Amino acid sequence: MKRRAYLAAAGAAGLAGLAGCKGMVAPGAGRHLLGPDTDERWVAVAQVDDVVDEHDVRMEVELLEPVANAEHPPRITVTTTNLAPKRAISVSEDGCCLFNRMKAGSDDPTGLWLPPPDALAPEDRTGERWVPETRGRRGYALYGCNPRTYPGGASLTNEYEVWDDYQHRGYFPPGTYRWEEQVEVWKDPRARSGDDPSATFTWGFSLSVEVLE
Repeated sequence: MKRRAYLAAAGAAGLAGLAGCKGMVAPGAGRHLLGPDTDERWVAVAQVDDVVDEHDVRMEVELLEPVANAEHPPRITVTTTNLAPKRAISVSEDGCCLFNRMKAGSDDPTGLWLPPPDALAPEDRTGERWVPETRGRRGYALYGCNPRTYPGGASLTNEYEVWDDYQHRGYFPPGTYRWEEQVEVWKDPRARSGDDPSATFTWGFSLSVEVLE
């Protein structure tokens, strides 16, 4: 999803069907406590789920940039590899990546956000903190995603930045944050949205955050 479209969606309010999602405003939304004397944070990959062998899919997380400071946010990649013959998998690119739209927010606990690298820019943030100036209820573009065809042995890598979630208190609060989502697999490489998948599994990973002294 391109930056202009991402910002427009982030600032939209009251889109139908969003009640009860991660996009709801949390108590204390936008209140960033002073916390430590430094805004610098160190992010590390704390845990990555294994995918059981029967699914013939490999999911990997790589840390490209571990530090959040005035110059840059942390960055990660998630790589999906098909270990079977040609087929379709629900993980695609851009606006249909695994952690797109409301899925970008950490699940347990809430507090971090994974925008794609072209969605937000330094001029969109608050001061030198990697938290968007946009406030209020989040809205999301309403579109469906078709599965992506993966040839045998093919991989897809999606890159994400790690930003603070403005709807929750604090700024990159130290701790361990988890994301998880359902992945669907179709034996038919021509499968489309709405077709029953051949298999599904839940996959996730965790990032840890520490304050740089």
